[in-house]
Amino acid sequence: LILSVKIVRFLISSKMHAITPKSLGKYEVFLEKSKKVEPLKMGSYIFKLELDPLNSELIEKAKNELNETVDAVNKGLADLRELLQVCAVFIRVSYSWRFTEPVLQEMKQLYHYNMTHPVYSDNLTPMDDQDVLSSGLVVPLPVRNRDGCRLFLIQCGSRWNPNEISLDQMLRGIRLVTESALFEPETQVCGVHLLFDLGGFTLSHALCFTPTFAKAELDWVQKCYPGRIKGLHMVHNPFLFNMVFALFKPLLTEKLRKRIYFHGTNKESLLKVVDRKAVPKYMGGDLDVPIQPVGKPLWEYYCNFQQEFEESVKLGYLKKK
Repeated sequence: LILSVKIVRFLISSKMHAITPKSLGKYEVFLEKSKKVEPLKMGSYIFKLELDPLNSELIEKAKNELNETVDAVNKGLADLRELLQVCAVFIRVSYSWRFTEPVLQEMKQLYHYNMTHPVYSDNLTPMDDQDVLSSGLVVPLPVRNRDGCRLFLIQCGSRWNPNEISLDQMLRGIRLVTESALFEPETQVCGVHLLFDLGGFTLSHALCFTPTFAKAELDWVQKCYPGRIKGLHMVHNPFLFNMVFALFKPLLTEKLRKRIYFHGTNKESLLKVVDRKAVPKYMGGDLDVPIQPVGKPLWEYYCNFQQEFEESVKLGYLKKK
């Protein structure tokens, strides 16, 4: 096996562009393309991938929290190129990897995961995952949290029919929307929160979860996701969900364990962590968005970037001929 030379992350501020001359053109093309794509209407709100460079406040946040400076990027990229022994197009290596030697190991883990878990990874594009994206079960929310994080709503309860959308498809959908959010400079720096609506979660849902799935999901979350997961929020979770969580609990790292919240029906508990303006009304927030009809238009929006998704799935380990 050999590592593909196209290992990517969008380096996002104008200052950082200067140190990635080979990726600059590609970034500019993607940025201009995104501006021409019609945003997705969600009630009185709109959702779109926000690809503009970081403002001065976020540049300072990246510097303070992630040691992200032009010098650090320069050194990190130089070291990583030396490790890989290639002159690669480095675009989407996450901020959470800090441009140090562990980056190489993290890259290997991500692409090894994709190779060994084809059910969650092969052809991970909007066109290949129309059913889950059109279902409205996995939705990016249009308003960011107070800390700049992108929020996602995952419907795992009464709205989820496992006979129509499998648990494997759900994970593919989550990967699609959360990994595509890493094209956004602000999301790269600030991270993501996921809201899992478990209202109406029944035994038929619980029986879909297996130890094998739990390990596969946590391997992706804890070892492979190239972003900052700031919170996993269980909302309207019934007592039955404790049985499912028992499959995950022994596999959790201490870091992730501290970022999992069980809010139940306590709306104020959720609003202590997530900004009221970013939380849907039925969860106690002020965000008045029609979640149910979002599905198909959401899929159509992501299809505008089908080419970029197709390029992404080509990255990683390649078999020697």
